[in-house]
Amino acid sequence: AGAQARWGSRGRQLRHLWISGRSCQSSSDHRKGGRGRPPERLEISIDYEGQLPCAAVHSPSGATLGTDAPVDNNGRGEAFSPTDLVATALGTCMATVMGIAAQRKKVPIEGMKIKVRKHMSEDLPRRISKLEVEIEMPIPEEHPEKKLLQSTVLGCPVHHSIHPEIEVPITW
Repeated sequence: AGAQARWGSRGRQLRHLWISGRSCQSSSDHRKGGRGRPPERLEISIDYEGQLPCAAVHSPSGATLGTDAPVDNNGRGEAFSPTDLVATALGTCMATVMGIAAQRKKVPIEGMKIKVRKHMSEDLPRRISKLEVEIEMPIPEEHPEKKLLQSTVLGCPVHHSIHPEIEVPITW
């Protein structure tokens, strides 16, 4: 029902994909990777729906996600584009690693805001050229753990996975 509320008819399609027998590990299976970490390999099933949208299913949780091509690249822009998901992955990964560090240090950072501005190249091949990250943390500048939390974003696995030619300036 939640997917249907977010995705309309696409939610019904995604729900059908999930109910129609896609294999899924139970939510506790991710713990097999040790220390609460998911296994190093993960399966995401993707169905091309035609007219450019795709539906993706995260096998461990069954969570669904729809994508569409952007308007400037023959799509309708009705959902995240694949390159939007790269920007989203970067911002959410940074928030997650900061959240892990904040929990360990018992520093509340609920309400933190991250904006990622994606810039596409003007030349071919079409690609991301820059991901500008702006982070607003709800703790005072003089907080003793602020520098530690700021340094954790550079340890984010997505940040490490981004091609070195992509600029990733971070402002606080």
